[in-house]
Amino acid sequence: MIAQKISYNIIFVGITKIISIALALYVVSMLTRHLGDSGYGKYTIALSYMGLFMAIADMGLYAITTREISRDGADEEVIIGKIFLLRLLISGSLFVCLGLLAWILPYDKETQIAIALIAIAFLFSSSYSLLNGVFQKKVAMDKVAIAEFTGKLMQLGIVFVSIQMKLPFVWSVIAVVAAMITNFFLVYWFVRKYIKIRLQWDVPYWKSFLKKSLPLGISALATFLYFKIDAILLSFFQADGDVGIYGVAYKVIETLIFFPAMVTGLIFPLLSRHIFTNEEKFHEVIESAIKFFAVVVIPAVIGLFFLSPLAIAVIGGDQFVAAVGVLRVISFTLIGIFFGHLFMSVAIAANLQKTLMKILLIAAAINIILNVILIPKYSYYGAAYTSVMTEIFVMCAVLWLIITRTPFRPYVEKAWAYALAASGMCAVFVVGTGNMLITATAATVVYCVIIFGSGVISINDLKAIRPKKNSKL
Repeated sequence: MIAQKISYNIIFVGITKIISIALALYVVSMLTRHLGDSGYGKYTIALSYMGLFMAIADMGLYAITTREISRDGADEEVIIGKIFLLRLLISGSLFVCLGLLAWILPYDKETQIAIALIAIAFLFSSSYSLLNGVFQKKVAMDKVAIAEFTGKLMQLGIVFVSIQMKLPFVWSVIAVVAAMITNFFLVYWFVRKYIKIRLQWDVPYWKSFLKKSLPLGISALATFLYFKIDAILLSFFQADGDVGIYGVAYKVIETLIFFPAMVTGLIFPLLSRHIFTNEEKFHEVIESAIKFFAVVVIPAVIGLFFLSPLAIAVIGGDQFVAAVGVLRVISFTLIGIFFGHLFMSVAIAANLQKTLMKILLIAAAINIILNVILIPKYSYYGAAYTSVMTEIFVMCAVLWLIITRTPFRPYVEKAWAYALAASGMCAVFVVGTGNMLITATAATVVYCVIIFGSGVISINDLKAIRPKKNSKL
């Protein structure tokens, strides 16, 4: 029964996520054409500040709350009541800070208003996200997917109407606010089926809880700093149009990062269970995951590199042609993002969170320094190259960590097959047919034939990273 419930949630959430991504890209395509590079740059700046404050507000509360309420005998209503109030206090304080910061930052009036409005979206988003832990415990993430999908429809509707009525730029931000408010109330409505939320003031409990959660919170903040601080730093040194060009290119990457997170979330229980108790099984799982990621990320990078003109034309239109080169550069971040996710999961399974936190903080510092040096001279290309270098650094540093501190030893079987498949795919793109979609299809077929024909990946590999029906959860 539980296996069926998990399978249903994975399939439902996966399908809903894909549809939501399609809607998000459609919203972006409407906004880029309506706002232009400068207007979309202001929109990107506002969303970047929302992401920054979300990372600050996290403090590891979601992860540790989910862990605590999932333990045997845990009183989830008491835990949620205390931590939800703590999250509200933190979010409320940061909401005021972001609202005040909006008027201090060196932006024009329109951007300042956008940041002030996005503070409202942050307040609702950071508040409802904590409650997702209840749905995760109850294996009911479909409820969260429904809420977020509804919010995305709300955003789409407001953006569409605002464009038709030729309303000012600020309405694109109001659409985000409306989406987050919709998400909050739907999640709050759904969660009442499982628990009653009674806010509880408990300072000693909060202090004890924060000691456990802060290392994860610092890691989350560091991850944001090296992953998305570039847009904010770009806005300090370059015009809004440059931020818009970079934002469109990075939006394509953002639509793909859910995949490694989803897969690593799937195999994390297996890694945690076997890393110190069954070395053979641990290596079976991690080696299968590495092969699976390699098989996916190689065509993703090659495809994005060659199809960048088509992707930018669809999403951004003629005003964002400059984003093609940026997308080609940051397509290589997928290597670091995919394998970085996987290696970090191994590190967390091995209880190496504190060392991982140090690595992420170093990465954040490197990212900021490189951006400050490169952006004034190379604009969005400086930010793009910085992103690639930072992601590769994180991947290599975490790989070194798990090699030296866990039983993991890297081994790539049939490396020649990956090289041959990648070369074959590139050759098809270079020769081309004149039609990008036909060329892409032919390149994918050539890649798959070589990969599966050489036996790089098999049905047994896919089974190795799938939890068994009788696995205890």
